[in-house]
Amino acid sequence: MEHNEELVSIVIDKFKAGQSKAKIEESLMNEGWFPEDIERAIAHIKKSALRQLPILAPFLKYMDSLEEAAADLSLGKQILIMVGVGIFVLLIGVGLYVRFDPLNTKTKGDGIPVSSQTSPLMPEEIVVTQPSEQPTTTVSP
Repeated sequence: MEHNEELVSIVIDKFKAGQSKAKIEESLMNEGWFPEDIERAIAHIKKSALRQLPILAPFLKYMDSLEEAAADLSLGKQILIMVGVGIFVLLIGVGLYVRFDPLNTKTKGDGIPVSSQTSPLMPEEIVVTQPSEQPTTTVSP
């Protein structure tokens, strides 16, 4: 993303003078600058400011190096890497699903799945299914 150094300098001066972003954009458009150029200049200023933060600076530098390395890769290699990352994420998801069993598909202890009857929010009447499959209604005391 290219930016105009002259415009960046003007925007910085206006920010230092205490003008708001909206006012700067309005005044620059009145001076004949294109909105896209103004947005590019402001984005460049924001990116430069982030690069000066001690915690983010090394991370952003590393991300830039990755971006440059990715630009040198062919489209086929980029697709292969993305498919590999997708498969890795899928495998992690399946592993976590199997490990933590969020849908309670495994049974607990004696082979009886955990039911709503053990819930502290159970209703006054509970329908209990007998082995003969005939529901009966019982009233809780």
